[in-house]
Amino acid sequence: MKDDAEKKHRAKPTARELDLIESLRRNPKLMDHIEELAMMTRTPKDLLKDGNQAESKIIGLCRGVGRASLQGWAEAANRDAHARAEASKAKGQHRHSKKNSTG
Repeated sequence: MKDDAEKKHRAKPTARELDLIESLRRNPKLMDHIEELAMMTRTPKDLLKDGNQAESKIIGLCRGVGRASLQGWAEAANRDAHARAEASKAKGQHRHSKKNSTG
């Protein structure tokens, strides 16, 4: 069982893992929160004194993940809306430049 875990750990990153890395690179605040959560699982006894303190810290980090995720979502939605508005505007300008022929 341990050999399987080691092999999986040494394997090349999967497409899913690479996609996650790219998502985190696009949202550095989210990366910070996820990194801190991961650090807590590696060395829990060094970071916190008891379960209540660990729970409070994890809840705070999860809230930070939520805020960072929503911020990233809102920014992407605004970019998409702006791009659609610009495309619509450009399309409308193109139509107005056509000649109206009656003959």
